Amino acid sequence: MPKSRAQSPQSPFSTPLPSCHSFPQNLERIISVLPRPWLEWFEIHAFPRWIPEDRFLEDLSFWHVRKVAFVRQSAALVTYRAGSFSNWMDRALTTKGHPGPLSLLAELAADFYVVRQAPDPETHAWRGKHAGDPNPEESFRRMEAYRESEENLPGVVSCEDIRWEDYDLVVCLDIPVPTRIARRTQRTLWAYISIEGGGPLVDLSLQRPVDGYHLYLNHQFRRYRVRPANRRHVVEFPFSFQSRKAWSDLFHHLNLNGAQRKGIVIDRGSGSEIPKPRDPDVQVMGEAGGHMDLASLAALYASKKYALRLDPRRRWGNWLVEVVQAGCLFLGRSDTLDHLSPMIPGLNMADYHGASRKVAELESNPDLYATCRSLQGAITEHVAFRRPLADLTSKARDFFS
Repeated sequence: MPKSRAQSPQSPFSTPLPSCHSFPQNLERIISVLPRPWLEWFEIHAFPRWIPEDRFLEDLSFWHVRKVAFVRQSAALVTYRAGSFSNWMDRALTTKGHPGPLSLLAELAADFYVVRQAPDPETHAWRGKHAGDPNPEESFRRMEAYRESEENLPGVVSCEDIRWEDYDLVVCLDIPVPTRIARRTQRTLWAYISIEGGGPLVDLSLQRPVDGYHLYLNHQFRRYRVRPANRRHVVEFPFSFQSRKAWSDLFHHLNLNGAQRKGIVIDRGSGSEIPKPRDPDVQVMGEAGGHMDLASLAALYASKKYALRLDPRRRWGNWLVEVVQAGCLFLGRSDTLDHLSPMIPGLNMADYHGASRKVAELESNPDLYATCRSLQGAITEHVAFRRPLADLTSKARDFFS
């Protein structure tokens, strides 16, 4: 892997796995008609054209001279706390759940706001996520109580009090800023990402953007963006918009960069799939009870060499991005993941015994481990950071031209 972003290697890995094949990105138009199993094969065995290093550096430079805001409303249960912080790492460490789009803070230097719930109907999109709950009214009451408690915290502001016209780009979680405000800032590019991967807001946004907004960031990270294909206003953009550099900087901030990697981290839902007694180097997330904050997660990830998910329940796949960008090699069940891009051939494991044998093989063959880690890391960097950045920058260039 390159030691710094100033270097521009011909390929982001030295020796590709024999079972991986290079196909151009424009193959999307052709493979969209293939059966689903074939599409899933492409997601694991094919890699598209990489973003050239010089273009990547140009994309970063484009945002270095522009102002970006990242916004959530008080009713949102995810991402960071309101208030002032001396650096982006301290703000990120306040997250109550997933690390979220760290690179909005790290690479785009976004200002972060928590805004109060506005009365406008479109800002209540979060209610749609609870409409199918067994007792939706109870869910709504619980969320309203949470919202009120959040709005009593220092640093939470009104949408009316922010000079949105000072920003070139505003990225929102759901729709915290009313469309009447977005419409009157003609020189600001408005984008939003749904907190959840499904729901009424997603269904609407795949067809057209919410009034007053320009771009929908679709929460996805596919190597080949087919079924559904993205419309012009849709940018393939994961909630885990995270770079390797962001994780490295966070590790440095927490004095973790010198940690010795050893053993396996197991995702929380896979604990029951792991036989006992366990090797002391195998650790299940959160098994000791209680919530793991980002500092604890970072310390865990920095200490482990492998990450494993065997939970039979289907999940979106954000955790894969998280652990790979944090430096682990991921193994797991591809049939339980909506997004397969971080998977590479040979690391699709049906059970713990197979995963244990694969880890032993990798430990006995450092060159194979290095190749797998390099390839998986390059692909994840591509789909979770570099290509979303390139696509967002391209849309912004068109908007500002």
